[in-house]
Parts: sequence; C-alpha cells; structure tokens
Amino acid sequence: MADRRDEHLPEVVTVKTVRALLKQNQDEIEKACPKFLDAERMMRVALTAVRRTPKLLDCDQTSLLGAVIESATLGLLPDGILGHSWLLPFWNSRRKCLEVQMIIGYPGYISLAHRSGHISTVQAMPVFEKDDYEFQYGTEQFLHHKPAKGNRGDLVAVWAQALMRDGSKQFINMWGEEVEEHRKMSQQADTGPWQKHPAPMWQKTGVIVLCKQLPLSSDMERAVSLDRQADAGESQNLGTRDEDVLTIPDPDADHGQRRAEDLEAELEKAVKGGGRPPADKDSKPPADAPPTKEPAPHDQGEDDRPAQEQAPTDSDQGETSGGVELF
Repeated sequence: MADRRDEHLPEVVTVKTVRALLKQNQDEIEKACPKFLDAERMMRVALTAVRRTPKLLDCDQTSLLGAVIESATLGLLPDGILGHSWLLPFWNSRRKCLEVQMIIGYPGYISLAHRSGHISTVQAMPVFEKDDYEFQYGTEQFLHHKPAKGNRGDLVAVWAQALMRDGSKQFINMWGEEVEEHRKMSQQADTGPWQKHPAPMWQKTGVIVLCKQLPLSSDMERAVSLDRQADAGESQNLGTRDEDVLTIPDPDADHGQRRAEDLEAELEKAVKGGGRPPADKDSKPPADAPPTKEPAPHDQGEDDRPAQEQAPTDSDQGETSGGVELF
C-alpha cells in the first residue's frame, strides 16, 4: 500500500489540531488502555507532553497518534514526571520527516516488571567507588551494598535484583566497562541523558539486562524492542498502523465547521437583540437588501497561536521543568 500519511499533514499543526486528532481516535485509545488507565487521562497527558515539547507539533501526526496508542497499550504515561516514558521527536532520514518516538524510562521498566505476574519487586542501584560493595554468584550467592556518606566518588558499577513471587531472588552486577559497551551502542551516547543523568541510565541498563534473564511478559518484550530501536537510531514505525481505523482530521473541514459555528452564534445574538441576522461571506445578499456590516473576525484562541507562544521554550529533546529525566 502506498504511503499516504504525508497527505494528512496540514501546513501548520497546533495543539488544537492534536486535540482533534486524539478526540477523533478516542475509541482506539480506549481499546488500547489497560483497566487501570482511561483514555481521557492518556489524552490529557499527551497534550501536556506536546506543550512541553513543541517540536512534536512538527512530527508526522500518525506517528504521534501511534506513540500515544503504544503508551496506552503498555500502560505508561508519557508525562515526563513519573519517568515512565517520554514522547520525543526523531528524524527519519528515509522518509525525510520528523516522527515521534516513545522512550521508556527506568521506572517504566520497573512498572512493567511488577505487572508481569512473575515478579514481586525489582530494584537497581548505582555503585560508587567509595561504597561498601560485595557480591558473589553461585550456590552461595549474596549481594551487599552499603552506600558511602558524602562524596561517594565516581560511578563504578550497577546492580539490579528481582524478587520473584515464589520467594526466589535473582540479581546481576555490571561493572562500568560493561555499561560503557551499552552506552556506545546508543545514538545519543555523548549527548542527552547519558551525559546529563548517568546514574539513572546505568540503573535502566541494569534492569534491562536483568529482565532478559527473567520470564518476560509481552509488554516487557515490546518495551525492550522499542528501546533497542531508539538506541540504534531506527524508526519505531509507530505511524504504520491501520489507517482505515485511525482518523486524521481534515484541517479544511475543521475550518468550515468553525465558520458554521461562528455564523450560528452571530445569528442567535442578532435574533436576541432584535436585529438582522448576519450574512454569510460566501453567499450573495438579495438585491434589495440594505448594506450590512462585516461580522467581527473570530477571536484567535490560545491553541491557534504558534507553538513558541503557547508553551515554554523547552529543548527539542524532551527536557521538562520540575522533574528529572529518568530514561
């Protein structure tokens, strides 16, 4: 099937456009949400994410909608505060356009692990050079970690441990050299969270490596796959869903609907005031009709303003104020 997604992209996308996109596909979002999450909340969080990262307005709309549905399916809110997941712009060099990627954070993996049905708790901690740290694998395995007070020195390792529902425990240790190998495979190895928030990235790496050794749910497998694609700089193909199901709003139709609503409101106002109803710009008045004044232009709402005027100037990489990026 030919790629028809670009035909749906209006010249200017506003928050109002995104709201219409989500509203018209609310049923699909509702179907994707697990029982503990409702579509209305997911849609509100998605709109907030767009306001915090205005560059998302420049992305392919179907990839944005696909990312929201993917977040709903995994039950991870992309709010940038809890750290479960983020929606970030990604340049697709093959399609020559921006797409939305879903980036899953360390707390998101913890949440997915808890929901797997096999795991009771998952924990990961970074180890610094001045910490009291010992571990041993084998039949008499143990893990001992007592963080040092004050300046703990440089990061040297990370450990991750899972307590299974049957009471058994499993843990892994990763020395700095092993974590570095994972960092080097990332397209943002020298930028973004690896540089700004290294400790949470070490924790996330430890949890991912641990989870590969545990019974995985389908949601966890999907999360690991999305993370691998993001790290490799590959498209997550979130905009390749069934377009016969998803609905992309037509900006021209939306303009016509707004014009009809404006005329209806002006007509009601004129009738209440005992005056003549306003004439539609697109219709010619009768020859004997007295001249009428042009109706006042429709006020521009907040959502019709350019993105830079309606949202704080966060970075294009999903930086948010008031929260630490744990991904």
